[in-house]
Amino acid sequence: MPWIRQFIEDFNNAQSTPLKSLQHDRAKWEPPAPNMFKVNFDGLFHSPTKAGGIGVVIRNGARELMGTKVAKIQNVIDPFVIKATAAIQAMEFARDLGFQRILLEGDALSIVSKLKSSSLDLFVIGFLIKEGREIAKLFQLCKIQHTPRSGNTVAHTLAKMGLEIEALNEGNSLHDQVILWAYPNM
Repeated sequence: MPWIRQFIEDFNNAQSTPLKSLQHDRAKWEPPAPNMFKVNFDGLFHSPTKAGGIGVVIRNGARELMGTKVAKIQNVIDPFVIKATAAIQAMEFARDLGFQRILLEGDALSIVSKLKSSSLDLFVIGFLIKEGREIAKLFQLCKIQHTPRSGNTVAHTLAKMGLEIEALNEGNSLHDQVILWAYPNM
């Protein structure tokens, strides 16, 4: 099965990456370059309920908050799916707010690496990675980079909030719940 080979390749690549330290990197959030907006994202998976929380925060070079998004997604199959979905929703949110030059930043190294790569992804999330790459092309400029969790704390906190949102129950189906904030000083 091709996805098994992809998984083994990803696993082997992760194993061959030397550890810098046993301590977590203490990265701080850094502002984007002038005329760009930094879009931080995170996704959290709650296995007992198969739910995912998504957090997105957009800031400018002056560190001003431009928008935030909190969402809860139902029926998530694994953590990679929610993290890839968070990256996609972050880019879609930035596009909806009219931003054309973004720096997409998340703490999920595997998702960031896959979005930056041009190789075919045969893993379970391959279709999401392909969609993310297509959305990235819609921006005038979309840079993608990894940050340690310590540089992504606001998006992580928002993703935790997302897990706590009560799902809307209409009939027998659960619907995703989303809370968006856009700020007038855009």
